[in-house]
Amino acid sequence: MTLPEIAQAVMPDPRIPEFVISDFLQSRDTLYLVASAEAGSPVPPLLCALLAELKHEAVLLGHGCRRAGSTRRCPWSSTRSPT
Repeated sequence: MTLPEIAQAVMPDPRIPEFVISDFLQSRDTLYLVASAEAGSPVPPLLCALLAELKHEAVLLGHGCRRAGSTRRCPWSSTRSPT
């Protein structure tokens, strides 16, 4: 990144806990997604990517591929899932 202000804005803050999707999906927490509807806004594609990742993790959890200590094989994988 050529502008330090932009690099600072996209770097994780070590004082803020990391958002772990699988932990969120197993909690009773709520995630509010808010974005501008303006044409050309860069936010909607980012929200779509986040939603796709949430769905992907939910499918893995549903198949038991993401549970702690799980040795279950994911149905579409020839290797054991990560824990």
